Amino acid sequence: MRVGARGRVRGMTVGALSGADAVALADAARDAWGIFEISDAGAVMDAASALANASGGVDVGEVVASSSGGVDVGAMVDGAALKDAMDAVMADERAAKIASGEIVVPQRMEGWLAPVSDALEDLLFAIQGQLKSMGVPYSTGNAIIILTILVKAVTFPLTKDQVVSSLNMKNLQPQIKLIREKYEDDSERMNVEINRLYEENNVNPLAGCGPLLLTFPVLAGLYRAFNNAGIDGAFDEAWFFLPSLAGPTDARDLSWLLPLDSDFAPPIGWHDASLYLIFPILTTISQFVSMEVLKPAEEESTDEMKNQSVLLKLLPFFIGYISLTVPAGLALYWFWNNVFTSSIQVFLRNGGAVATVEAPDNIALKIPLGCVVIPEGAEFLAADEEYTGPSIIWDEEWLAKWQAEQAANAPAEAAQDAMAAGMSEEDAKAMEEALRTRLPRKKNIAERNLATETELKSIIKDFKARGEDPETIQVLERGLVALREYKAELKAKASESEAAAAK
Repeated sequence: MRVGARGRVRGMTVGALSGADAVALADAARDAWGIFEISDAGAVMDAASALANASGGVDVGEVVASSSGGVDVGAMVDGAALKDAMDAVMADERAAKIASGEIVVPQRMEGWLAPVSDALEDLLFAIQGQLKSMGVPYSTGNAIIILTILVKAVTFPLTKDQVVSSLNMKNLQPQIKLIREKYEDDSERMNVEINRLYEENNVNPLAGCGPLLLTFPVLAGLYRAFNNAGIDGAFDEAWFFLPSLAGPTDARDLSWLLPLDSDFAPPIGWHDASLYLIFPILTTISQFVSMEVLKPAEEESTDEMKNQSVLLKLLPFFIGYISLTVPAGLALYWFWNNVFTSSIQVFLRNGGAVATVEAPDNIALKIPLGCVVIPEGAEFLAADEEYTGPSIIWDEEWLAKWQAEQAANAPAEAAQDAMAAGMSEEDAKAMEEALRTRLPRKKNIAERNLATETELKSIIKDFKARGEDPETIQVLERGLVALREYKAELKAKASESEAAAAK
């Protein structure tokens, strides 16, 4: 077989072949043996020597360098032995590149999360050993999935608390939105009203951060555990269609995929590369799905959240790129973690978690009132009983309309209440008429304590009809005259003030 300066040799029984025939034969045996890159004739000699030593002395034949720089190896060589020999040569070459700094060896992740990651790594090895002892195939990959499930189960209560807090905030959003609209020009008052709303409903807007902070060390430690396990060599095992969970490369880069050769094939060939591409693609898709599940509804999104969502849309592509540069075992974990996270969120948001704050309908804005009329059918609570339901709020337009209706109905309701208390129908009707004909409350503060002329005339008329004491009636009549004189005086003073202001 003639091997040029950078030829391909696959372990098999090899005779004396031309370069073209050797390449064709090597391609035909792609599935049987791995690809071995031979950098020069010296590497062939090293492989031949290693093979001879390993097999107890194999007749390698004469190796002669040709004028073209090639090597003719005419020997009947056992394929498995040649594969092992080439592995040894490649290992020596890799060690030399590491020593020269051409290849950077990944380091274990330590730091303050080391106790958590080390404990999870030990648990991973324990599960892996147990599966092996039970004869379960693909023990390493299955151990990764089982450990991911266990961590999700342990952190489930914290995840549920976080979702409950999120649902409570969601149900309060309509009221918060109206408060923001009402007090958009008064940020201090806006914050006061929003905080009051939180207090009335026993909601802490930061409550969702607590469970998230508690679960972060566990999830980060789990990723570090898998990373360290891969560095320690625990992933050097296949998983179903994946050739190795430690592959496609330990250099943590894209050297296994790029650059493509003249035949547009990656360095490890399309057969293996296509298998290693499956989980990075699935991870990217699952990340999109997970973000879609966790995305708030359009009506709940603020401008700040919408601006952030543009950047978050690029996150799945970033994670997909990272999964191309790490061992397949980490990409396997990342995919199943997304699957379990999305499933748990869907379950909790569709009945698995129940909000403690109800979402009220037809919410308007609450305004402070000195007094209110309690509507018919209202529920009364004991003085020591705290109300924890949704706030009932009015907007100003509705309030003005409601107050006008109450004022129009108040005289008739007062008359009915008076008759129910024992007043005669005639007196109740008189009271109702007096209430309807009374003048509106004076805007001028100086006049608010004065009876109106209509009220005094009505009282005088009523006293005369009943035959009351004439002296009392005379006092009321003098009061009526004094009221007219006083009002005339107030009017004159107002005119003088307006004239002075005009000058």
